[in-house]
Amino acid sequence: MNAMRNATWMIMVMWLAGAATGAVADISGRWRAEFRGPGGTDGEETLELVVTGSVVTGTLRNAVGGVGPIRDGKWDGASLQFWVEWDSDDRLVASGTLVGPNLELDLSTRQWKSRRVFKPLPRPQ
Repeated sequence: MNAMRNATWMIMVMWLAGAATGAVADISGRWRAEFRGPGGTDGEETLELVVTGSVVTGTLRNAVGGVGPIRDGKWDGASLQFWVEWDSDDRLVASGTLVGPNLELDLSTRQWKSRRVFKPLPRPQ
């Protein structure tokens, strides 16, 4: 009887461990944030993310067509951090979390700070 109880316990522990590791969200893909900027102008930013383990690479396209590679990207299953070169002496720093289906990121440079809600774009078939 103890052997059966031990075997049942081991199966439950392995199932829970598998469920916990399978619960890590995959944020790889394309994301877009639409926003209203200073002076009431509408803008859009697009993230292209590739996640390998905890390392994040990809690009950020800003509202005026600038493109920057994501640097030092990290994903721990719940929070995302990276930076993109903003100009020759500044960088855009991003950090945030996955909230439901959306990435909510705080973005900042030396000149400004904002929050963007990036929504996932459909994956190509």
